[in-house]
Amino acid sequence: MVHISDTPNFKLIGGTPYIYESLLDCRFRVSPPAFFQTNSQAAAVLYSTIGEHCGLSEKKTNEDVPVETDASEKAPEAPAAPSEPIPDDPSDAPPAKIPRIEPEPTAADEAPAPEDPGTILLDICCGTGTIGQCLLKNIQKSQKVCCIGIEMIAEAVEDAKQNAKQNKMETCCKYIAGKAEDTFRSMRYHLPNGFDLRKSRVVGVLDPPRAGMHEKVILACREMETMRRLIFVSCEPNAAISNIVNLCRPSSRKYTGDAFSVTRVQPVDMFPQTNHMEWIIQLDR
Repeated sequence: MVHISDTPNFKLIGGTPYIYESLLDCRFRVSPPAFFQTNSQAAAVLYSTIGEHCGLSEKKTNEDVPVETDASEKAPEAPAAPSEPIPDDPSDAPPAKIPRIEPEPTAADEAPAPEDPGTILLDICCGTGTIGQCLLKNIQKSQKVCCIGIEMIAEAVEDAKQNAKQNKMETCCKYIAGKAEDTFRSMRYHLPNGFDLRKSRVVGVLDPPRAGMHEKVILACREMETMRRLIFVSCEPNAAISNIVNLCRPSSRKYTGDAFSVTRVQPVDMFPQTNHMEWIIQLDR
């Protein structure tokens, strides 16, 4: 007999050491100690809803959007050539001359376009990388976006790295093994080229264990000025209240950075026929 908090020792008796699950066009390898949602169909709804709250969704390109024109708007007519007397013999008529109008350069034409700083999805308690990879799968080619995942279970991090490689997302999804409160300082060294925690837009996703998140992580999220939105996912809202309150406290010597505000709460029925819900709490500042 072991307690649920004890570290388990696994021994492969036979067969494959992993299970595999498909979710939102992604395939995931799951090791025995790694966490994975038990209801895959409901998990697809959960992750899609998280993506909507994050503001990460597919954007149509110009080719996808038909351009409508107003029939009343006409193309500008070319300036008329100056009238000349018509000669008696048409063969003696000089060729028509239409003056060429050169557009004047503007400041916008001369100034280089500012480089897009991109969006960083910070996936805290990422498990096998499910949330980040499901959200970025269909937008990684059309948007400048990357994912940094943090997870304390080393086997789950190896799963996440293998899953990113299998889902062809290893260049935009990076994973760090360790406690979130200990890895925030070194996170910038794992960013892909072209991203900067001080300049890029940061969207955080917190999917902590049932007991909630360590206070140091809450303080670090507040300190990160570029994190303007945070999605808190909780299966036990009573335990999450303390974290939410600390995120929304007025600024002080301990709680630095601007306070977040709860802007939206969305329950997801992950476990039908039970009293349990998964809660998606959107915080903005």
